[in-house]
Amino acid sequence: MRIAIVGAGPAGLTSAKQALAQGHHVVVYEQHVAVGGIWNPGSGGAYPSVRMQSSRMSFPFSDFAPQAPDDFHSLRQVHDYLSSYAATFGVLDVTRLRYRVVRVARKDGGGWQVTACPVGAASTAVTEDYDAVMVAPGESRPGCCPAQ
Repeated sequence: MRIAIVGAGPAGLTSAKQALAQGHHVVVYEQHVAVGGIWNPGSGGAYPSVRMQSSRMSFPFSDFAPQAPDDFHSLRQVHDYLSSYAATFGVLDVTRLRYRVVRVARKDGGGWQVTACPVGAASTAVTEDYDAVMVAPGESRPGCCPAQ
C-alpha cells in the first residue's frame, strides 16, 4: 500500500514508523527543513527556552528511550530525540523535507491524489497517487505554491 503522511512531527513520525514496519511504501511530506514539528527549532512553533511538560520518564515513545539526562527536556533535546527516532527507524529516508502539501483529493474509483510544492523554490507542484493519506500537520499555516 502507498501511504502519504502529511507532517513530520511526533504523530507523523510514529505513523510512518508503524507503516514502514508493516511493509507499506511511505512518503512523509514536511514543510520545514527538518523533522520534529513544533519541536524543530527552525519551525518557530516553540519558543527557544521551552521545556517538555512531561518528564523523560513519561514523554518518550515506548520503543525508543531518550538519551538526554535532563528530567524535562529542552527544545533542542526533544528535537534531537525526534530526529534520532526518525533516523533509527528509516523515516528520514522516506521524508521529503521542504515540501508543503497544498491539496489532498479523493480519486474516482478510490485512492487519493496528493499535491505538494517545494517550499521556497520556483518549481511547480508535484501530484502523486496514494492508497491512503494520514494527516498529522500539528501546527499549520496557510500557503500555496509559487505562481505557475
